[in-house]
Amino acid sequence: MNLDPLDASDAAAEALVAAAGKADGFPPLSEHKLVRLSGAEDAVVATWGANGRLVAVSVAALHEGDEPHWALEVATAVEDRTAGLETAALTAAISTIPREEPYSLWVQRPEQVAAAEALGHRELRRVLRLDGPLPPPSDRSDVEIGTITDTNDDAIMAVHNRAFAGHREASGMTQERFDDMRAMPWYDPEGVITGFVDGRLVGYCWTKLHANGDGEVYLLAVDPDAHGRGLGELLAGEGYRHLGERGAARAMLWVDGDNEAAITLYRRIGLEPSLANVEMVPSS
Repeated sequence: MNLDPLDASDAAAEALVAAAGKADGFPPLSEHKLVRLSGAEDAVVATWGANGRLVAVSVAALHEGDEPHWALEVATAVEDRTAGLETAALTAAISTIPREEPYSLWVQRPEQVAAAEALGHRELRRVLRLDGPLPPPSDRSDVEIGTITDTNDDAIMAVHNRAFAGHREASGMTQERFDDMRAMPWYDPEGVITGFVDGRLVGYCWTKLHANGDGEVYLLAVDPDAHGRGLGELLAGEGYRHLGERGAARAMLWVDGDNEAAITLYRRIGLEPSLANVEMVPSS
């Protein structure tokens, strides 16, 4: 099956993505890609057609952390899905990556995983979605809990970059990226929880309230020098406390599948894996 570039409108692309998410029960594009559907300097967006009909949307976003690479996701029209379309859509999307620059495919559905494997890709890692009831917060008097202010950007970014050193996407936080995150329409400054010990920032928890009532711990970082003191569980609990006060009915988050310490922490507060997002890279 061959696909042709199609000059589809933003509205048509958004409708295809929304329909795919409704049918699958999870969004085909991550938020990082979704906000770039209408175009961005660090992204390549393409729409693909068969017989003049829109059947696929691809978004490749450039990650410039410790391992610069393009991260690619593809959404396909539910009514047109076949093994041929899945393979053709990934092939077309890969063609948008600048020549010889590193990239990875992010896939969730088994059909996409099979298509990626058939095109010579292997699994690099997987990110797990964990869900559960809102956990109760744990009260402690040795940690001062606050929220983000106009004066602690540098301290938060420093803790973030120490906690995520070497991470493929989250490493190398800059002021520009930080400001882009705060420009998200769902951003709530009271939902960025900070933890201080003896006047020093030791961690933070960035939360997100979804329209469906899910409360997400979007980012959680603890300074490596402060590990082993239960600060991650404390900050997550404070984050979910805030989300519950804002009307969240359930707790969720995403975590690297090989981060056993974090998974153990989240299972301890009642969250369990429900979905995997698989990162795949060329085998050679």
